[in-house]
Amino acid sequence: MPRRPSRASLPLLTDTAVASSEVIAARMRMFADPSTWGSAGNQREVQRMLQEKFSASGEGAWAAGQAMARMPLRAAQSGVWLAPWQPQAWWWWWSSMAEAWMGLGNAALRPATRKAVANRRRLRAR
Repeated sequence: MPRRPSRASLPLLTDTAVASSEVIAARMRMFADPSTWGSAGNQREVQRMLQEKFSASGEGAWAAGQAMARMPLRAAQSGVWLAPWQPQAWWWWWSSMAEAWMGLGNAALRPATRKAVANRRRLRAR
């Protein structure tokens, strides 16, 4: 059974934050040397950085769109299990919809996390 989106969010956000900060630090060290400004290696890195950002944002938007398209079905499925006369029914429905929104955010963030972690691994090797 897959993890609930609210439980998967914290590791996803933590991995993204740690990997992003390491990548930013590595690139700052790389670009801080004035003797290498405009070098072919720095130009390749900037080009690669921009391509990765655009591809991650496109993949994230696509994944968020897919999750958003599933939202009405998720809302309908959540409502099927409700017994409105039970006091906890509406709380369950609202928490179920919150889980759906968390899943949407996680889907949008996953491509950026993958790219940041891959960049961290690649830049550590240098």
